[in-house]
Amino acid sequence: MDLIINQDMTDYAHLILPDYKRNMAEALGLAPLTPTGTMAGQYMSFDEKMAFLIPDASRAAGGETADVQFNGKLVDYILKPNALKTFIDDEIEVPMAGVAGASLLEKARVANLLSQGANAFTVSVFDTVIAATVAAAGKGNWADAAVDPLDEIDAGISKIEEDSGISPNVVTIAKPLWRMLVKHPKVVKRFPGKVGPITKELVALELGQTDMQIDIVSGRGFRSGNLGKEGATTVPFMGNSCFVHYREPNPGPMSASFAATLAQSDAMIENVYEYTSLDGTKRFFRIRWALKTVIKSKLLAYRIDKAVAAAPAAAPAA
Repeated sequence: MDLIINQDMTDYAHLILPDYKRNMAEALGLAPLTPTGTMAGQYMSFDEKMAFLIPDASRAAGGETADVQFNGKLVDYILKPNALKTFIDDEIEVPMAGVAGASLLEKARVANLLSQGANAFTVSVFDTVIAATVAAAGKGNWADAAVDPLDEIDAGISKIEEDSGISPNVVTIAKPLWRMLVKHPKVVKRFPGKVGPITKELVALELGQTDMQIDIVSGRGFRSGNLGKEGATTVPFMGNSCFVHYREPNPGPMSASFAATLAQSDAMIENVYEYTSLDGTKRFFRIRWALKTVIKSKLLAYRIDKAVAAAPAAAPAA
């Protein structure tokens, strides 16, 4: 069983990959893709306030030049391999498809690989970030007309600035929460006479952050446990969370940022590989990638989760 590169399917995969990158882009907005060039190495963590100290660069006549300070901590990493495969039955499917249909069959299987690969990539990034962070206590009750969502986001901005001296430049918010925000009476009241929808740009301006980017995460899908179950519904990939965070414009393993997705290269899929089953009846197509999503500084993010309504009290026993 020899693993070879199928160049035709590789070229086709590169041609259609942008169609599947929307969900990936949403995840990488929270934890930007950071090429490392290697499967293992080190990145810099900035999880202590001391990491953001400003050095004294003044120099007296004849004195020594101050050294640049790397106040973070070096952390070892090993990228996690990922792979998916699909197959075509050459004894049954190819003869049924015919000469013209065989090529379309191959393209359909590769498209399915990319679609599921992109979703697996996206979910792994969001799941890692959610699992590694804690939502601010007592926040996110945006169903309450007395709670101002923008005040809570502004509190997150202030918290990051006070902890690090860095101004956050991104709000990443799940679509269900964004819908609650723009319809909230306290938010609507901030824009008297407004005709039409409240836009991301208006919200950023109201927060006093003209350069703030607001990313709305709309990706949804079936979790594995839901597949095949009656009444199964999709769930948001990012859950019902809102992150105020700092995203490094030029991400690198040693730069300060909230989170990063370390990867060998900036291409998720480099090749489509092909191999044949031992009995020669099936041809497999396979893609692979390697990544590790890391939290570089919890001080550079503030998480708000949608408050969960309390369960109704049980009726007293008769």
